[in-house]
Amino acid sequence: MVTPAGYSCLRKDRTNKRGDGAVLLCRCDLKIEEMPMEGNQYECLWAKVATPNQDYVASAYHPPSYDYCETHFIGFLVNSCDSVLVSTPNAKLITAGDVNQLNLKCLMQQSDLSQLVKSPTRKEKILDVILTNTPNLFGKVCCKKSLVQTDH
Repeated sequence: MVTPAGYSCLRKDRTNKRGDGAVLLCRCDLKIEEMPMEGNQYECLWAKVATPNQDYVASAYHPPSYDYCETHFIGFLVNSCDSVLVSTPNAKLITAGDVNQLNLKCLMQQSDLSQLVKSPTRKEKILDVILTNTPNLFGKVCCKKSLVQTDH
């Protein structure tokens, strides 16, 4: 709805329903380029951030009710990570989003990703995640109260 001043925005809106989708916000001083991923029928958006470190980011949304096989979405995420790392072996990957209890163990194991969010983001559950293959580059992640009304 609103892109803050000083940021650029990439979006992948839902085509068959109202609301939701995936979005990436990036500071305007960084160049961000959307990366189409083969088989992406999901609410997932991949982009390359032009940095000396070869950063790749993904925004993913797994809604509470969905019309696809959960393991196919996990397979898509694993394949996407593999695709990036085949083309850029030292790439830094960051995948973040609201996954509504999607089972991420397989993705984390197969793609060597670590979960940075350690505290609940909705009641007692961690629904919002940040996964990366370079956890040592990040400090402690903490959850803050939302600036907008939300149930997370």
